[in-house]
Amino acid sequence: MPSVITSDDEVTRFVVGYFQKVNQKRELDTEELLTLDYFAGELIDSFGAIEMINSIEDSFDIRFEPTDFENPDFKIVEGLIGIIQAKRA
Repeated sequence: MPSVITSDDEVTRFVVGYFQKVNQKRELDTEELLTLDYFAGELIDSFGAIEMINSIEDSFDIRFEPTDFENPDFKIVEGLIGIIQAKRA
């Protein structure tokens, strides 16, 4: 069982690191990455989104609801971080 991540800084590092890891051929500055729409920026595709969601749910011991996916913030990296942090609060 994976260890559960506990701090907000770790949430940011995890999410940013996830996108940097799956996009190793691209140089992704952290500040720039935070404001990106990760679908429009082609950081992940629909299959990659499923993998990302599973990884986040397992790492943070949270579950996304259908309303989370409908939230426009969900597709922006910093918005996704905020949703994760709110679920952990």
